[in-house]
Formats: sequence, structure tokens, C-alpha cells
Amino acid sequence: MSLEEAVAALTSNLRKMGRNVGIEESIDALNALRILGTSDRELYSAAINTTLIKDFGITPGQEQATRSDTIVRFGAQEQNMGKAVPYPDLNQQTGKEAGDRSFEFSIYSPHGIQVTQKSPKISRSDEKRWALGISKFKKTILTQEGHRHKRSNEGQIDPRRTMLLELKKGGDSPAVFHSIKKISKANVVLLCDVSGSMSDSNSTIVNMCCSFKRAIPKSEIFLFSTKLKRITYYASKYSPAELSRRIPKLDLGFGGGTKIGQCLRQFRLAQGSLLTRRTTVVIFSDGWDIGDVSILKREMIELQNRTNRVLWINPFLDSKNYSVETLGMKTALDYVDDFISPRELVN
Repeated sequence: MSLEEAVAALTSNLRKMGRNVGIEESIDALNALRILGTSDRELYSAAINTTLIKDFGITPGQEQATRSDTIVRFGAQEQNMGKAVPYPDLNQQTGKEAGDRSFEFSIYSPHGIQVTQKSPKISRSDEKRWALGISKFKKTILTQEGHRHKRSNEGQIDPRRTMLLELKKGGDSPAVFHSIKKISKANVVLLCDVSGSMSDSNSTIVNMCCSFKRAIPKSEIFLFSTKLKRITYYASKYSPAELSRRIPKLDLGFGGGTKIGQCLRQFRLAQGSLLTRRTTVVIFSDGWDIGDVSILKREMIELQNRTNRVLWINPFLDSKNYSVETLGMKTALDYVDDFISPRELVN
């Protein structure tokens, strides 16, 4: 019997026992068992409990199949431990006195996250404001100073070229060479954090992605949480309202934790050709990182060394009492050229 057939049979038996088990629960169980395997009986049992059994009503005929000391699941939206609920004692009468025994729970469902995550509301006024703001801001991004110099009376004295000029003319007509850095157009890579801590900025993320792509056609757009996803095509094809409905369906661990360092590493390994001296990397994140900070540091050094500029946009900079407290943000700041708030883009 295949794993799919085994899960289908177990689901069918649970339905016969009166359990409310649907297709979403079956998909969750199948995905969990594919990851965890079936060799470890305890791990197998925990996977089944945390994915298939999501209704907590227990009848005497179901005790043997479902009872455990604690059912631990991770929340589909909140991803926090839920409130304690009474665990029925089948050997006693149900009533107020039976409510003392309790356990903590929450619910795990990757499929449920995609289905139940609410799309942010996108207003036409915000959409226009962002489009105008990014159109103005692109002049700053696309006219970054390069590493080469050119002669200009408005520039600073260049000692090396002054000496070369004097040697060339044999000292007959000494002159001072002034130079400025050449202005070079820059490519843009936008990386937006869609983790749970950034949920209040979902509408900003959608507007930013679409506005960047429309204002700078050659820009590349990515979303990240615990993994990275390129959405350049979506940002160019869809309106902000349509994009907001599609983002929760992407396989990103949307609304969960953030592993910024690992996602930057994934970006560098998969999209390393985008990291050149003509590239400006724009990161939109609060800097809350649950991953290995040493990886974040290493990847930020790579970005700083390989690109023209690294610009970090933090939504909390708009708050009056904000200060950099998270270790991830403190680590990244040492390798950021500009640290700004979203308001600076649209005002």
C-alpha cells in the first residue's frame, strides 16, 4: 500500500468514527509524512495527531484512536500557542468539575495558511501615491555614483592625475586635475519580507513591488520568509489588488518566521549573476531574524562587496520611539549604505 493510499484509508476510518476530517487535513498529513517518514512510530503518531485531528470533541468510541496527553500544533495564522481548553475525562461525568484537566494546543496546516490568509486591502489612492513616489525615487537609484572618474572643474583635486598631467606636459604648463565620479545607471533588486512580523505592511509590500517593476522595468522582485520566491513576472503582469490575492498562495511560509540570512544565501547562489557593481539591492524588512545571525552577517558582507549599494527599508522607522533592538537588524546595519523608512519613498 502506498503512502497516499494509507492516508486515504486512515482518513476514511476517521470519518466513519465521526471525525471531521477533510481534504485539507489529508493533504497536511501526507506532506508531513513525506517529510518525517514512517519508520519512527512516535513521530508518525505525532504527525497524524497534529495534521488529521483538528476537532477536539471526543466520544467514547474514539478514545483509543485519538487520545494523547498533549496535542501540540502550530497555528495556521497566529502561529502561537492557543488558549487552554478542557480535555474530556471519559471516566467522569462531564461538567464544570471536569474542566480542570486541560492541555495547550494550536493548529498546524500549511495548506490552511494559504487558504485562510486574508489579502490586504489595496486602495486606489495608495496605489497612485506609491507609483508617483517610486517614479521620483528611481532617479536616485538609477543615478548612483560609479567607481570611475571623469575630469570636471567642479570636482575635487585628483593628485595622481595631476602628477601624470604634469609629467605629460613636461612641467611647462602645470595644471591641477579636478575630477568627479561618473554617474552610472544601476540595476535594482527588491527583496521584501513577508513574515508574520511584517503582516501590517502587506499592502505596502504589494504596492512597492508593483511600483518598482513599473517604474524600473529591468528590476527584479523577490519575496522571502523562510525561503525565497521570485515574483518579477507577477509584479509586471498583475495589479496590486490582484497581486495581493496571489501572494498568500505562494509556497513561502507566508506569515511565519523569517530566516533572512538563509534567504539571502539562497538568492546569491541562485541569482548571483544579478549581483554586480551596477546593482542596487533594496531590502524591505524589520530585521527580525529567527535564523543563524552568522549567516546573515556573511551574506550582508557579500552584498556590500559585490554590489553598488545596499538600501534597507524598515517599516518601524516611521514610529517615533523606534530603536534598533533585534540582533538581526543590528547585524545587518553595519553593511547597509542607506537605512530609511517607507515614508521617505512616497513623500
